[in-house]
Amino acid sequence: LHPPPPSSTLLPPPAPSSSEKMSENELFDWAKLRGIETFGLQVTGTDVEERGLKGVNAIEEGALLVSAPLAAAITSQAAQQRFGHVWSSVRNPSLVHMLAIELLHHCQTHPDDPWVRSLPSKVDNWLSWSPADRAALKGCVKVEQLLAQQEKALEEAEKSLLTPVRASPKEFGEGFSPERFRWAVSLVLSRSFSVTLVDEPMLAVIPLVDLFNHVRPDA
Repeated sequence: LHPPPPSSTLLPPPAPSSSEKMSENELFDWAKLRGIETFGLQVTGTDVEERGLKGVNAIEEGALLVSAPLAAAITSQAAQQRFGHVWSSVRNPSLVHMLAIELLHHCQTHPDDPWVRSLPSKVDNWLSWSPADRAALKGCVKVEQLLAQQEKALEEAEKSLLTPVRASPKEFGEGFSPERFRWAVSLVLSRSFSVTLVDEPMLAVIPLVDLFNHVRPDA
């Protein structure tokens, strides 16, 4: 960057389901208009659930792969600026949960953006685990405790952060459902970066850069 309860079913982003048909050029052209530059990379994977980035040639250590202005990032700081007045009574809100709500806002206000359309409807982390997946972990005390803590934190965030936003549908829209919130949290957990500017820590999801985290074996 440079400055200027049991598993829930995750819903797809509030965007057209045409991401499979989107061309690599469309995504890169969109990113370039927003100041996001890539060097020696191309999109791999036609399935939106597996889409990622890979090097065109061998990547040398220390090579610059992506340059993005802060203005192109979706950040927890922007969430605080946008929704802070309805969160005034919340003490120490989670950066993850704030960023998830800002991501929902971005998806709702820019549904036709190629990047929004490229987002997967499901991410392979604990939020998407099935009851069978969780049952397989039964007896792993530390894992069960961690999951319980994560679920409790998520439920508290739904009450303290999401509910006040949903109470202002005219201002913020109607796409802030608990299901979509969980979907956004799953994306933040897998695609966000920690950023510190002027001693102020925040989380950011950076379009295109988020494609580095994927499961394609050829990337």
